[in-house]
Amino acid sequence: MPHQTAIGPAETTRRQRSRDRILVNTVCRGWVATDMGGPGGRRVAEGAASVLWAVDLPDDGPTGGFYRDGRPIPW
Repeated sequence: MPHQTAIGPAETTRRQRSRDRILVNTVCRGWVATDMGGPGGRRVAEGAASVLWAVDLPDDGPTGGFYRDGRPIPW
């Protein structure tokens, strides 16, 4: 799914969950070298680290953003 397609649902969910103190972010793991992704991409551990960064955010962490490697990406 292109990230532009995820903007609407992610923003709606973020607004709905903010009162429950649930962070809602979108994470790009990047192109990962797997059987399906083919050679030349990032190591699986690098892609996973981008996702785990978001999983480990503190309760007062950012919400409503799009991130790769813990850095914001413009929508």
